[in-house]
Amino acid sequence: MYRVLDTISKRVGQAGVFIASLLIVYMMVHILLEIVLRAFFATSTYSMDEFVGYALCGLAFFALSDTFRQGRHIRVNILFGFIGKRTRLVIELLCHVMAFWMMSFLAQYVWRVLVRDYTRGSVSPTIMATPMWIIDTVIFTGLCMLLLQIACGFIGTILHGVQDNPAKGGE
Repeated sequence: MYRVLDTISKRVGQAGVFIASLLIVYMMVHILLEIVLRAFFATSTYSMDEFVGYALCGLAFFALSDTFRQGRHIRVNILFGFIGKRTRLVIELLCHVMAFWMMSFLAQYVWRVLVRDYTRGSVSPTIMATPMWIIDTVIFTGLCMLLLQIACGFIGTILHGVQDNPAKGGE
């Protein structure tokens, strides 16, 4: 059962990275379009700053899961050299539990905001009037992907112990 969860988690993380990559390409194209429009046609899309900001937010949240899986998030490993394997396992599991709890809290809050924005029909206060629930959905999806990865990491740590090189991730 763990292998299935691990495979799903890995694929979800890879999909998030793929979407984040597409968002980087989108941002580059939109910025280049804006430069060309302003330099040669004295006009603008009037949406570049807003949509590039949304894309930046999206790529950050979509990449969280794979970043966690690969062990490329910010970690302080200096203490692990001075403690035993059993203590390290306990600390690692506690970190997973606390991270899951904090991200669950954040996801719950974002879900409430998403429902509120959708119900009220909230839009951004810009010329584009972008429905805010779209941005909320991107953030919520990225958090759910991260929660799946944290849960999978917790189970993997229980089954396989703490890896000596966390930068290798779940590979």
